[in-house]
Amino acid sequence: EAKMLASFDMDMIKALDQDGDGVDKNEYVLGMLSALGHLDGEIVARYEKQFNSYDVDGSGRLTEADLDAINEVIKRKQEDRNS
Repeated sequence: EAKMLASFDMDMIKALDQDGDGVDKNEYVLGMLSALGHLDGEIVARYEKQFNSYDVDGSGRLTEADLDAINEVIKRKQEDRNS
């Protein structure tokens, strides 16, 4: 692991930037975990898709409104199961 991390150069780190605004903490951590083979891309994609479906306003954050909407969906599903 130390050898691999030592071999990372600035271009490799810059390539971790997914949205063109510089490498943020999540991009760095996910990129490093992926480079080390500790990350399954399919699982990450699944959770990104789920997050995006929850992020109704597309802000890249789960706002209070998004969380309330998620909670309503969960409540309806539970009510449907109990009916």
